[in-house]
Amino acid sequence: MKTKITIIFLVIFINFFSFQFEYSKVPHTNNTNTITFYVGPEKAHAAAVVEAVSSVVNTVAEAVSAVVVGTVGAVLSTVGGIFGTPMLGCQIIGTNGYATFFNNGCPEGSVVTSMASLPSTEVVTGTATCDIGGTIVNASCFTCSNNQTATLPSLCPAYCAVGGLDTTTNTCVNPVVDSVVVIKQPSGGTFTITCTGSNKYKVLKGGVLFASGNYLGTPVNVPVTDDGSYSVICIQGSYESAPFPTSYCAVGGLDTITNTCVNPTVDSVVVTGQYYQSGGNLAITCSGANKYKVVKDGTLFTSGNYLGTPVNVPVTESGNYSVTCIQGNYEGPSVVKYYNAGPPPSAIISITASPRTIAKNTSTILNFNLQFPIASCTLTAKAVCAGDKCTQAQLAYETKINNILKTEKVDSPDPYGVNGVSRSIVSAVKTVVPSHINTDWKTYGKKTLKGIENTTDFTISCGNSKSSVRVLVTQNQER
Repeated sequence: MKTKITIIFLVIFINFFSFQFEYSKVPHTNNTNTITFYVGPEKAHAAAVVEAVSSVVNTVAEAVSAVVVGTVGAVLSTVGGIFGTPMLGCQIIGTNGYATFFNNGCPEGSVVTSMASLPSTEVVTGTATCDIGGTIVNASCFTCSNNQTATLPSLCPAYCAVGGLDTTTNTCVNPVVDSVVVIKQPSGGTFTITCTGSNKYKVLKGGVLFASGNYLGTPVNVPVTDDGSYSVICIQGSYESAPFPTSYCAVGGLDTITNTCVNPTVDSVVVTGQYYQSGGNLAITCSGANKYKVVKDGTLFTSGNYLGTPVNVPVTESGNYSVTCIQGNYEGPSVVKYYNAGPPPSAIISITASPRTIAKNTSTILNFNLQFPIASCTLTAKAVCAGDKCTQAQLAYETKINNILKTEKVDSPDPYGVNGVSRSIVSAVKTVVPSHINTDWKTYGKKTLKGIENTTDFTISCGNSKSSVRVLVTQNQER
């Protein structure tokens, strides 16, 4: 009889090292599951071995340190003095031929990838590795002791697919901070907090509780006046969501590098060199900033340190340039400027005469303005002759008026002259007034013409753009 028992346990010992894992959907408290493996390479073989072991245990319980409790009992990992060699693991044997290890980390549907070999000790704790949707989770939450059914320790945490365990209800919950809207007001600000799956909330400032309360399903307004960084947490029962970082600054915003409120500002962006030059410049002035950046049409154009003096950024291509001043990692509001590369658009011309109808040898005043003048712009006079056939006297008069327009200056005082000196008519027609560069790109002029002898057309021409005015002399027979 002793020889037969020895042979049966030898078979058990040999097959123990070739176990195969299988997931068991046996529910346990704290949302844990079980991991099972066969005592041999085949289930049928395993069942036969366990059946044999069961019969031996039933007949020679005094020879094996084991206790059978109902249909499930624990077999001592070390088979005493029968073999003298410890077996691996701490097992529970059931009538279905499975040995089961408890663990906390492998939820239903996961795959057991490995199970640590456990030495025989009075109390052992094992570690399982589980593949949960491609994420490896290590679980160390199963123990058993000699002659006892394996039990889950009180420290065994629950597994929740999302969120975590609310220990007040022993259920998985998932409180989430949906949003925190910061509202700034002259006398202080407000955090408007929105949660889901929550019945409470709390706000921390610098790790210290700032505010808390019940969440009743609608956004909560929390008054705030002190600058600084805050964390908002939504809570269900005893389980808290991940902190949601936010900040309040009466002006500007939070530089998270120094954890202080800053207010970098673009003071000015002066655009020069547009239309009429081969390249332009952005002169950037910041306050409260140590860096700047320029974005052109949505793409970073340039950036650098700001050292307290204006920064000049060369530009050559037309487009929107967005300038931002920065302190630490907080970016202030941007200022957008458009740079216009040359050439300028077609000139827009206006010319008037006052009065337009005069007596012979009296005067009229020409007023003109041009937007986007160019170097080829001219102001000329042409006598209006009957049948378009001019007499020598009319042609001589036309030459006299054109010489005036080519050689004389605009009327004085010239509000657009330099150092009180009036501009020439030629310059006034084709050159943008300095004070209007980078604004409306206009030039203006006025000229009083005396001794008008003949009906005359006055014309400003700028390439394909033209505009004319006729001064009518009434004492002759001209049109």
